[in-house]
Amino acid sequence: INWPEVYHQDHWTHSHDFTAKDKDEDEDDEGKKKNKKSINELYDFFNSALQYNLMKEKEIDLRFEAIKNIFSSDASLFIHANTVHGIKEAIMFAKYFNIEKMVIVGGAESWRITDFIKQNNIPIILKRIHSLPSHQDDDIDQSFKTPKILKEAGILFCLDYQGDMERMGSRNLPFLAGNTVNYGIDKEEALELITSNPAKILGISNRTGTLEEGKDANLFISSGDALDIMSNNVELLFLMGQEINLN
Repeated sequence: INWPEVYHQDHWTHSHDFTAKDKDEDEDDEGKKKNKKSINELYDFFNSALQYNLMKEKEIDLRFEAIKNIFSSDASLFIHANTVHGIKEAIMFAKYFNIEKMVIVGGAESWRITDFIKQNNIPIILKRIHSLPSHQDDDIDQSFKTPKILKEAGILFCLDYQGDMERMGSRNLPFLAGNTVNYGIDKEEALELITSNPAKILGISNRTGTLEEGKDANLFISSGDALDIMSNNVELLFLMGQEINLN
């Protein structure tokens, strides 16, 4: 679910743009109204889905069939949210419907409400840390600081590369993990952000994410630091135990 929220990154503008503040406020108010309506529709839809699950005799509805495993905890609910309000609303939404497996995707402002997130035991797939901060008065490197804050709060999280050119740029994911080392994350912990932690969040840690007997042999060998863009040099790659040709 893409949670309805007013989220945009502030940016510096030319001086004449400040004359348009009233227009911007009107647009924000309109956006909030649309978001409230969308949130109400989400509650209505999930309430209908719950009622559908309770019916013994019913006409098959593929919309409700698609999400029924969320209520039985056989599947996770992934909600994309970045603002403080959006993250809180999304978590309360999951609690309202007693959804036990829920993941926040994005979480740009999660560093502001770590106690709330930890209290509700919600994991996070953290948005690309190579990003500008959400607000003009945030530290310019806030996105780089966030992983350390989440780690110290005891929140389970991993790194993501969603955004522009994500399919091609996903090869840079190890270097995002490397950047977290410069901001206080231990190197082994940084490696977990792109290996074992994603596996735990996705619910597949029983077969991948770490090198253990009985798990899938998904691994690579680098003669340099795999998290360093300058020295990494992947020489061997195995997926499900099969060597992949890197030529």
